Amino acid sequence: MSKHGTPRNAGWIAEEAAVSSDTAAKYLDRMADRGELERIETADGTCYKPDSVTHFLREVRSLAEERSADELTDELRAIGDEIDSWKSTSDVESPEELRRSIGREDLSSDERRERIEVIEEWEYNVQTR
Repeated sequence: MSKHGTPRNAGWIAEEAAVSSDTAAKYLDRMADRGELERIETADGTCYKPDSVTHFLREVRSLAEERSADELTDELRAIGDEIDSWKSTSDVESPEELRRSIGREDLSSDERRERIEVIEEWEYNVQTR
């Protein structure tokens, strides 16, 4: 299992964890049975990756434990304000619409580069929110 959720087979995980394949498979199956991992059949056999819902809930819990409700509310407000600013400045409603505007002939290379940076930040903000 990688940090990015790439499915990995028991052999790869065993090697990374410095345990036997049998030991890795046993614990991976237990974790999958408890819903902590997803099993995926690939050309490499049964692979495992973190369950997206479990991962999401752990992140939410961590944020709730580390930050106050006021801090979280302020962060959400700042993200919303930044997105509203991009919508207004670029006269678009979504990062996809902004992406489609990059090919306009009336934009300079600097304006295109700036729009690409905004798209990346916008998508990150949406995911964070």
